Amino acid sequence: MGMRQIADVISPEQFQYNLNRTIAWTQKIVEGIRNPSAINYARVLRTINPIYEGKPFYNYYDEYIAPPEIEINFAPVLFYILSLRKEKIKPKMKINELGKILRFQVNISTLDGAPITESEGFVDDADIPPIDTWFYSTKEYLYCWIPTLFVPKMQGAIDVEILDSYVWLQDINPGLNYQIINRLENGD
Repeated sequence: MGMRQIADVISPEQFQYNLNRTIAWTQKIVEGIRNPSAINYARVLRTINPIYEGKPFYNYYDEYIAPPEIEINFAPVLFYILSLRKEKIKPKMKINELGKILRFQVNISTLDGAPITESEGFVDDADIPPIDTWFYSTKEYLYCWIPTLFVPKMQGAIDVEILDSYVWLQDINPGLNYQIINRLENGD
């Protein structure tokens, strides 16, 4: 399935535009990590805590992170955080070395705590990946860019999450994943 065939679900240009800026945003965070063994996974990719329905999006309780509710309208939050991302990646970067695209099915969770525990707080209490990784949403899915440093933590959450709400784009649509990465690497 090519970019045209998913046009009814996503806007290919906006998807790529947002992804480009999100890779640059998260790469800057990753490059600022001096001691990977001391990472606070609950906070490292949650540098923004926007206001959602009059309150901060996240509530922090030590290593426990709670989003405002289970049924979240991601669009206004995503619009705000994307407005902060101005930098683009440089063409010819090896994107596959920097991370992976994750598709997360929104607004479903068992709230059993397994993904948050297994990922050491990388995903929150409602199983949502960190806000700095978000780059695109549809009614059903939130797309996230997971930097390579955090892929093992995300994979831990994937391995224990029983509703199959997480999937790597390269696993469900390798052709599309290749096309997106190739276009970014070539500066298209």
